[in-house]
Amino acid sequence: MSFIPKLKSWWSMLKDVATGAFLLKVFGVVLLLYFLLLMWQYSWMLMSREMLDDPDLGKRGLFGDSFGAINALFSGLALGGVIIAIMMQRTELKLQREEMKASNESQQLQTKEFEEQVTQMQLHQFENHFFQLLNSWVKARDTVAWEIRGMGPAGPNVRLIFGVEAISKMSNIISSGIDATAASIGGKDGYSSVNIEDIAQRFYLAHGNTVNSYMSLWMCLMLFINTSPVLYDLDKTVWKRRQSSYIDIVKAHMAQCELELLGYWGICRSEILDVIGDCEMLIRIDRRVPAIKHLTEKYYPLRREGVSPN
Repeated sequence: MSFIPKLKSWWSMLKDVATGAFLLKVFGVVLLLYFLLLMWQYSWMLMSREMLDDPDLGKRGLFGDSFGAINALFSGLALGGVIIAIMMQRTELKLQREEMKASNESQQLQTKEFEEQVTQMQLHQFENHFFQLLNSWVKARDTVAWEIRGMGPAGPNVRLIFGVEAISKMSNIISSGIDATAASIGGKDGYSSVNIEDIAQRFYLAHGNTVNSYMSLWMCLMLFINTSPVLYDLDKTVWKRRQSSYIDIVKAHMAQCELELLGYWGICRSEILDVIGDCEMLIRIDRRVPAIKHLTEKYYPLRREGVSPN
């Protein structure tokens, strides 16, 4: 059993042949043996001079054969050197492969970290632009104005309302027009016979300039979310989740009257209709209002599974 630990020790030593200290020791031992053998051979030759001078070739051949052990020794040493060289090369190749593998893994890790840093930087830039657009859109909403004409004690007067109040007034005007038309038709099919698109179109032809800037900025904001290459470069699941989160931020900034006016505006422009529907902008709209209920059922059916009208 004591031979096995020694064998393991020798094998461990052979595995470390790549170290210079071991090679120097082996080289020194070989030189020492070679020097001792030369000395022994020289002394043997001196003692056997008479045999070398002997004209009998048989004796000379016998004398030469006496050095066969030395030849076998040097042949074994040469073979051992070849084996050591092969093992050295094998060890070096293994170390090179391990170093290349470690280098490749490190490079891949660095590349991945760099890509993540670039993605985070792009997302940061995207969010900066997004919130800048969002603020511009909110400011544009505050500039939307509507004139309220009435009679006062001193006669006719005009009062301006702004922002959400003005938008609510405009939405009520369109809804009232739909209600009045449906009432004039009468019957159960009153609303289904109303041409909502025609009523909304006539309103926007008359008052579209009032909300054009506000609606155009909303469209720019949605296009920025839906077509940004930064989001498209993400994993599909991550992209969908982030896109929904930004759209939800926009929805959270919109009052009920804004959603209604947006719905009316969308049916007047076909390119906007799909954007409103795909983003489910009207998901929170009050569908119990008859005019809005008919608008959403006809133009904006709920697309999300598990969601039912109010």
